[in-house]
Amino acid sequence: MPASVGGAVDGGRFVSEGMSMTPAIRQGKVRGFSIVVAASILAMPAADALPQSSPETINLRGAVRDFRKAHPDFDVPDGGGYGHVAGNILLTFDSSGVPRLAPAGFRVATQWRNAANDGIAPHLYRDGRGTAVVPVVGAPSIVNNPQVDSFDSSSGPYGGGNVGPAPTFIADSEMPVLTEPAGLPALVPQAVYNGNGASALSNDVHCNRFALLNRHRLTINGHLTILSEEEFTIDNHCKLIIPDGSSLTVYIKGSFTLSNNIEMNMHDGDPHRLTIYNLGETPIIIGNNVGLYAQIISPLAPLQILNNGDLYGNYTGLGVQLDNSAGLHIDGGSARSMCGTVIVDRLGVAGGAFAANVTSEATFSEWFRDVLGANLSMPHTITLVRNAAGIYESVNRPFYPADDRLFGNEDDAHNNNFTYEAHFRFVFRACQGQFIRLGGSDDIYLFLANGLAIDLGGIAHGREQLIELDRLNLVDGEEYSGALFYAHRHGDGASLTVSTNVELIGTTGPSVASAAFD
Repeated sequence: MPASVGGAVDGGRFVSEGMSMTPAIRQGKVRGFSIVVAASILAMPAADALPQSSPETINLRGAVRDFRKAHPDFDVPDGGGYGHVAGNILLTFDSSGVPRLAPAGFRVATQWRNAANDGIAPHLYRDGRGTAVVPVVGAPSIVNNPQVDSFDSSSGPYGGGNVGPAPTFIADSEMPVLTEPAGLPALVPQAVYNGNGASALSNDVHCNRFALLNRHRLTINGHLTILSEEEFTIDNHCKLIIPDGSSLTVYIKGSFTLSNNIEMNMHDGDPHRLTIYNLGETPIIIGNNVGLYAQIISPLAPLQILNNGDLYGNYTGLGVQLDNSAGLHIDGGSARSMCGTVIVDRLGVAGGAFAANVTSEATFSEWFRDVLGANLSMPHTITLVRNAAGIYESVNRPFYPADDRLFGNEDDAHNNNFTYEAHFRFVFRACQGQFIRLGGSDDIYLFLANGLAIDLGGIAHGREQLIELDRLNLVDGEEYSGALFYAHRHGDGASLTVSTNVELIGTTGPSVASAAFD
């Protein structure tokens, strides 16, 4: 993601429901680091013909909502709020399944594009390099000069030329559900390795307390699991070594603390040999000159890295606190590929902050809801027709479904102030070139699997974007939901075009509460 799009600490944005960029975050010396909302999406088209059994037409039954000119977000005056805007809505729905207004969007001077020159949503941009991300629930707290960056473990340990840009913190991420392992030995009160010396561990351990203390050196032999019910502690100049051909998985249900000059899996820079699952609600604490290469998963508790502690690897969890010259070095892995092809998109150009004449979160919340006094609604269906190439198309030029209805045209040739919403389902087919392309006038958003896939916000004509479903984090053969949202907010020229080789199924429209339509 380009720094101009993301939530860079130096003047960027933080996008998350109920959260804001805190002063603590602004104090951290982190350059180009982004914070975005989780979206289970990432997104190339092909005109492969669909199976002969595919239907000839697809109906998208939806709802039109009509607004009066007096609504502050509609009938925008000349010169006010025109242009393509991105990032004006969050990347996930609200609890009722409609888009949410973001704290700030930005003007799109030039669209981001894929290798085939199709417009793509800026947050889906990939430059061929690995993408380092940190899935979290809440905003990170970053103070007192931490070091936040990335590396590629497939190229060796962190450092030298293997240091990349700061990761993207994906807020509001869905957390995994963890369960404790089965088949471990009987519970013992403690497993303690203490004092200046060396030991080897060759068996699984299930204990209340696990401790490595006072200059002890412990080597892991084999692929082992430790389950600690109450306490896991490594303290005072200790080393835990996991040689090539071995691995360690640690499950903790109580406290986890590393402190005072600890090296944990630091000898050859492979974070995949050590995985730490926090099953409980107690924070994981890394501090006082501690270094470890690891993957940490902590859905119910935050990670705290303090006092020159460093984590090299990956983290998924409730949140992150970095303080006192801490280091968070996220493994971005190798370049992201799509069906064997590395994704190399074309960078767009972002202008300044731009609200696109959306007055407030309250006024935006009326666009796709039935709100008495604010709008009137009625059902409307658009039909996609399958062409000879197997592509379903719906070309609505012009698109005025509410002419002379609902609030009426209000002295205009057409009823220009309305929104449209339609929902559908689809089956994902991996590496089959599935795509959806949308174009038209004014605001157009597409959500797939509850994440934003097309972002054509703002009052502007003649724009298109495409989503390549192979970029999404979807499972081959599984069924997912989708939703199309459209708004026409100024003057003549309303249009909406849909093109896809995806067989949209089970289309249903949102309920229409208004009784006042013909």
